[in-house]
Amino acid sequence: MALFVKYMDDFIAQVEKVSLFNENFGKMLFTVCLSQMVDKYFAPSIKMGNNVLRYRLSALLISPSRSGKGQATKVAKEFLTAADIQWVKTTQFTDAGMIGTIDKDIAKLASMMVAKGAASAEALDLDPIIPGDLKNYRVIFFDEAKSLVVPGKWTQNIYEILQEALDDPGIVRKKLSDKYPITYETHVSIIATTYYLKNFHQTLMEQGFFQRILVLVEQISPEQRKKLNDAICLDWTDNTDDAHIKNLAADMLDCIHAANKECKEKEMDFIQTTPEARKAVKNLIGSHLQHMRTHFSGSDLEVLMPFTTGCIEKIWKMGAMSAILDNRYAVSAIDIANVKEIIGLYLNSIMNEILANVEQKTTQREKYEARIMQVLKTVGEGGVPKTELYRVIQDRLGLDYNRVVNIVRRMVDNGSLLVRKEKPSGKGRPKEYISPNVNQGELKA
Repeated sequence: MALFVKYMDDFIAQVEKVSLFNENFGKMLFTVCLSQMVDKYFAPSIKMGNNVLRYRLSALLISPSRSGKGQATKVAKEFLTAADIQWVKTTQFTDAGMIGTIDKDIAKLASMMVAKGAASAEALDLDPIIPGDLKNYRVIFFDEAKSLVVPGKWTQNIYEILQEALDDPGIVRKKLSDKYPITYETHVSIIATTYYLKNFHQTLMEQGFFQRILVLVEQISPEQRKKLNDAICLDWTDNTDDAHIKNLAADMLDCIHAANKECKEKEMDFIQTTPEARKAVKNLIGSHLQHMRTHFSGSDLEVLMPFTTGCIEKIWKMGAMSAILDNRYAVSAIDIANVKEIIGLYLNSIMNEILANVEQKTTQREKYEARIMQVLKTVGEGGVPKTELYRVIQDRLGLDYNRVVNIVRRMVDNGSLLVRKEKPSGKGRPKEYISPNVNQGELKA
């Protein structure tokens, strides 16, 4: 068994001791924690074309309230502590806390010294910038990260900052004052959790940020909720083995340190990829893209396709981590096989969110079309004037004019409605009459 799979199973076993039905989230947590260990302790990078990749990954879990997300992240926090990876927990994104602040006293002193000619601005060893969490920590836990997925006053600011921070290399840029704009490199990963938000699909469609992180959307069935409640009622307590978590982290660190030492001795600067691995990645991405093309179309497909492209970097990062743990420095097809389930969880979560929205729109559209057929039920073959039909539908359904026009046009295109044009006796445009297509049958109300 590959060490990547073995260690992931060990990690998940600890998660399952404190958090029921969060096995998939445990896989995401393990992947992010491992990415930070490799990023910190393994010097060679991944060469992908002209791009040089490091290993950092981030994750967002969306699931119902009281589903054990917090308990699962406790295991990750203990693991990171054992691996000497600095982390911090936060519940809100503020410029001062996340990005940093300016020490006004030092800034004032520096300005005075430069003004008096005591030193040049370049030579002055006074830095008024106080970096925030994005500089000081490698992992930031966003508990109840509603602000990341619900559009609000500060949401766009969050996305703009985090998108650059999570890129390779990670950079934080923010102009807090005219004289002292903050700019620094960051090695941060994000682990965010929040309860299920029914409008998340809209944010997915509008923000490229979610192409940069692993996303997992999970639901809890009534049966699972009952088992969870029963376990809590039976005084289900924290059964994690602290010593086991520390030993797991130590074993993984030993693998990474040994690999780093060997690469240093061999003067290896980059992890290589094999032709078989490249073919495996191509096939994996191709299969997901084909699935999307089969089940989606139009704007929904346009939104989904970039996620497959964004997955390519994630696959290479995880594949490289799998190889490193096995003391190999070329990503093989086996490594791609080891990580394809995690990519599947991610892409399926995204597709399910968009699909749910498509089904919701389809159901609503079918209801509108059925109501329109009811309005036309008593209309003969001659039909009703189109403008009159638009007015009636607006009144009956409470929709705006453009929406009504689009619905009627779609019903004409799919054959549910027929259009008859009657040319006036004099000059002018032909009048259009709409009638139901009795040969196609009525839509059910």
